[in-house]
Order: sequence, then structure tokens, then C-alpha cells
Amino acid sequence: MKKKKGIYLFIGIICLVLICSITNHVVLASDDNTFIGPETIEEDLSSDIDKILSKYWIVSSKDGILKKEDIDFSRAQKIYYVSPADFYKDKKVTAESLKEIINSSEYIYELKIEREHNTIHMTLGIGSEPDPELIEKGILTDDQIAYLKEKAGKWSVISHNALDMPFPDPTQNGIREQDDMEIMEAFLELEDIHNAEIYFIGRLNNELAKYAVVFTGKKTETGEDEIIFVGVEQLEYDANGELVYSWYDGIHDYTKAKYTYAQVRKLYKRSSFNNRLLDSIADLTGTGALVWICIAVVVVGGVVAIIVGKKKAG
Repeated sequence: MKKKKGIYLFIGIICLVLICSITNHVVLASDDNTFIGPETIEEDLSSDIDKILSKYWIVSSKDGILKKEDIDFSRAQKIYYVSPADFYKDKKVTAESLKEIINSSEYIYELKIEREHNTIHMTLGIGSEPDPELIEKGILTDDQIAYLKEKAGKWSVISHNALDMPFPDPTQNGIREQDDMEIMEAFLELEDIHNAEIYFIGRLNNELAKYAVVFTGKKTETGEDEIIFVGVEQLEYDANGELVYSWYDGIHDYTKAKYTYAQVRKLYKRSSFNNRLLDSIADLTGTGALVWICIAVVVVGGVVAIIVGKKKAG
């Protein structure tokens, strides 16, 4: 009888351990945020990466020639270039509708490769067929057309730079190199956001070069999908290693880089209106006439100011 009780107790302990381990695993999994992109880069570059690296002799006096094994593809940034007209066409959107636009857009990859003695920044893009309109207008030469056709569908290095120095130590004087993925990880932690999907988007408007779009999977108070836009290039670390908003108007709390869809749409509409207005004036008047109009406005304004000043003095 005692043996049976011992066996039951043993089985009970094993079951308890298994339940705890499974529960712990579920909790860890629920805390994960997913950056969209790193999982596709190796597949995209599988046939081209060796050729790419063989053509770009990115070397270090101590680390030698860059090899595929040096690259941590899990830290790659996939940056989508969406059409702003499509992205902002609706006043209200859902997570599904925005993801559909994003996932159907062209994209590039940005890699930061940290080696023992140097750090390499590399941007990779895929070649496109030459624009038929440019061909029709005779803007492209035959050699340029042939070159673009040969590169179409193939990945290559758009830009790169190599610093023959180690990656800056974040513990030394608060100096940290800009790393958008690391910055977003810090942002998500500060905001206590979990189980979210994060996309990097470029060229959305003239105000910001890059956004991180966070789909939290939750609903707002009004019942809409919660979608957070983060001006990732507006964020940096201060001397104390704290995440802050840093832009032309000074240093502020990091939350100032946090936007809603309505806010970024408004920024886009405003910048687009200003650009269209300037383009329309230039088209109507010509560049030279536009300059003379500006001069005339200044002169008339000065004359009015003098007249008003004399009347007040009298």
C-alpha cells in the first residue's frame, strides 16, 4: 500500500513539474513581440548572398573579409516602401487592411553586422525592370536599359560602410549607436506591449524618414484596432542611457514620438498640400516670376508698415 502511495506521489510530482514547465513556456511565448522581416531575408538572399559578398570586399585589417557566417540575419530590418496614396486613402483603417497594403509593397533590407573589430552597415535591394515611360521618352540609354534588365529580380548591395572599430559600448558614457530594432525593443518594454507585430515603413511622408508600425492585437476604447506609429528616427538614448525624443525642437519624453494613424495621416496631408501648393504656384508663374512675386510682397509689406508707422506718429 505504501509502495502504491509512493508511486502515485512520484507520478503527481512529475505531472506538477510538467504543468509548471508548460505554463512557464506559455508565459514566455506570450511575452514575445515579432519584428516582421528577419524570417524572410535568408530565403530572399539564398541564391545571391555568396555572389553579393564576393563582389563587395568589405574587409577589416583584423577581422578579414566579410563572410556569410558573420551575419546575424535575425537582426535584419525589412523596410517596406508603401504608396502613401494607398496607405492614407481611408480616414479609418483596420489592422488587416494596413497589413495587406504593407505586405504587397516593395522592400529593402538593412543589416548591421558587428564583428570583433569593426561594424558594417549594409543596405540590400532587389533590382526592378526599367520604367517603360523612361524608355519611351528616351531618358535611358541602351546600356542603362540593358544593365537594369540584367539586375532585375536580383539582390545587390545598395550602400554600405565599414567602421574599423568595435561596436560602441552602451555602458561607456551613455554612447550608443542608433539601432532601430534595439530602440523599438526598449520602446515596447517601456510601453509594456507584448504579443505585437512590428513593421518598419519608409518614405511615408516628408516629416519622418522611417516609422515602426506596431499592431498590438488589441482594441482601443472606441472599438478600433490599436495601431501605434513610432517615429523611430526621432528616438535616441541620452547620456544616462534613457530613451528620449530628440528632434529639431529639442529633447522631450520618448512618448512624443508615438502617433496614431489619424495623426500621421494628418502630417502626410499637410505636407502633401504644401508641396502641391508650391508646385502649382511654380507652374503658374515660373520660377523667375515666383521670385519677383516674393520680392513684391516684401516691398508692399514694408511700405504698408511705414505708412502705418507715420500715421501713429502723427
